[in-house]
Amino acid sequence: MGAAKGINIGANVVKFAFAIVGVILAALIMFKWDTKLENESDILPFLDGSYWMSLAGLVICTVVAVLFGLFQFITKIGKNKGGLIGLIAFVVILAVSFGFMSKTDILDYRNIRGGKFLDADLQYNGLTDFWLTFSEGGIYAVYILVAIAVLVAVVAEVSKIVK
Repeated sequence: MGAAKGINIGANVVKFAFAIVGVILAALIMFKWDTKLENESDILPFLDGSYWMSLAGLVICTVVAVLFGLFQFITKIGKNKGGLIGLIAFVVILAVSFGFMSKTDILDYRNIRGGKFLDADLQYNGLTDFWLTFSEGGIYAVYILVAIAVLVAVVAEVSKIVK
C-alpha cells in the first residue's frame, strides 16, 4: 500500500468518524430541545461538543491545507520562483508595517492623538502595547498592499495603452 493510499484511507476514517459524531450530537440536541429552553442544562453538553467538534475540524482542515501547500511549494520550488518572491515581499511588507511604522507604546499613541483616546489610567478596554502594535501594523500592511495593487493596475493599463 502506498503512502498516498494510506493517507487517503486515514482521512476517510477521520471524516466518517466526524460525520457520525456530528449526526449523533445533532440528534441528541434535537430530541432534548425544549421550545421554552427550560432544559438548557440538558442540551449544553451537546452544544459544547458540537462546538468543539467544529473547532477541531477547522483546525485539522487548516493544518492539512497549510502542510499540503508547503509540501507542494517545497517539492516544486523551481516552478515557484514567482511565489517565493511574492512571499518574501509579503514578509518584508509585514516587517516594515509591524516593525517600523506601528507605535509600540501606548503613551506615544496617546500623545499623538491629543490625549483623548485613553483615560488617565492608560487602560481602555484592555488595550495593551501588543494589541496596539498588532492592529496598527495590520492597518499599515493593508495600506501598503492596496497601494501596490493600485500601482500595479495603473502600470498594467498604461502598458496596454503604450502597446
